[in-house]
Amino acid sequence: MDFKKLAVFILVFGTLVLGYGGIKFVNNQPQAVKGGTLFDALSIQTDNLMRIGERENATKIMIGGGVILFVGIGIYASAKRPN
Repeated sequence: MDFKKLAVFILVFGTLVLGYGGIKFVNNQPQAVKGGTLFDALSIQTDNLMRIGERENATKIMIGGGVILFVGIGIYASAKRPN
């Protein structure tokens, strides 16, 4: 088995997972409460509370992607070079 190709595959997969988590994190930033009625403010606040959970989930995804990247780097560095 060619460990160098395996390492490249793992690096690409880790980068994709990390990027997905980053996009998910950025898309779930809180919304500002602008004037309006009390119902509008409560609706935005409820939405922001759901976004907090999504950001926490995205953080876990990014941590997993980082771990996958480090594993890929380790395999890539330890792969034997062809003579």
